[in-house]
Amino acid sequence: MSQPLVLVTGVSGFLGSHVVDQLLKDGYKVRGTARSAKVAAVQEAFASQPGGDLVEIVGIDDIIGDDFTKALEGVSGVLHLASPLAGKLPPAEMLDAAVNGTLNIIRQATKLGITNFSVISSIGAVWDRHNIKPLYTSDDWNPITREQILSGTLDPLSTYSGTKTFAERAVWEFVAEHPDVNITVLNPPFFIGPLAPGFRVPPGEKAALSTDKFIYDLLFAENKVDTPAVGFVDVRDVAIGLVKGQKTPGKHRIVFGGEWFTFEEAIDYIASIHPELKDRLATANPTAQKNSLLDKSRAALVLDLTPRPWKESIREGIEGLLELEKSWIAQGIEIEAGRATLY
Repeated sequence: MSQPLVLVTGVSGFLGSHVVDQLLKDGYKVRGTARSAKVAAVQEAFASQPGGDLVEIVGIDDIIGDDFTKALEGVSGVLHLASPLAGKLPPAEMLDAAVNGTLNIIRQATKLGITNFSVISSIGAVWDRHNIKPLYTSDDWNPITREQILSGTLDPLSTYSGTKTFAERAVWEFVAEHPDVNITVLNPPFFIGPLAPGFRVPPGEKAALSTDKFIYDLLFAENKVDTPAVGFVDVRDVAIGLVKGQKTPGKHRIVFGGEWFTFEEAIDYIASIHPELKDRLATANPTAQKNSLLDKSRAALVLDLTPRPWKESIREGIEGLLELEKSWIAQGIEIEAGRATLY
């Protein structure tokens, strides 16, 4: 039996690299998209990992308007991860890219008879960070309005959350008109964990670490950090969920998060496993929150998906970041402190 081929957008990111790794482990061939100028570098990065000969990278420069026909040729499903980052575009352009970029790939795929989709959304499309509830389920939606997003008065996280909200609503409106589509949409919080084999971080560019930078920030004594109320999830567990979605019939919106922990606990744990780091660790502002705000029951029921222990995510994430830092220092790069912002 030949190996199924799937298309992955956003293939070179922190999450995308883990999705490719998981797909290869599960017996898939992968076609990923990247900007034309980056195709060669991304192809080389994946070629160095086990099974990298089963990864093909193709150029897509405009996710809103480009023709995906060649990229979709022969694929059995689509995993859509690409999304504009907060603060990189004006709100109107960011909203357009999130909504119409997502619809463009799904529309073109369905016209070609492709019916299996896994889509990454965000807990930002679920919760209202200014009116926090005790528990969020897959039935909750961020109440933000289009007018609020376009006003230009929102902070970057709220703008990002708004674009994810409207992009996901557009997906569900489209899916409602296509009963033959099987789709799994995951709504996770911030990702942490180790770096995937195919993930390349430009020397010294901490911003390229995506939300793993929240963990790297714990390694700088100058930092005072706050535990995000929505918590974290291991990036590998999200990748597993997206890959499982390719084999899951039906239409599913799934909130998924990791085990709850505070940054106070994480810092104490890092000091216990790396006592040599004790003097360089950040200080965590205390939080009264004791439990996760996310209902993970649907993830367990639909995808048989449960989060791995948070200490595993922290331990393996820190070890990977220390190795990366060591390589940067060997290249003569000066490492400076600086906290991650919420996107």
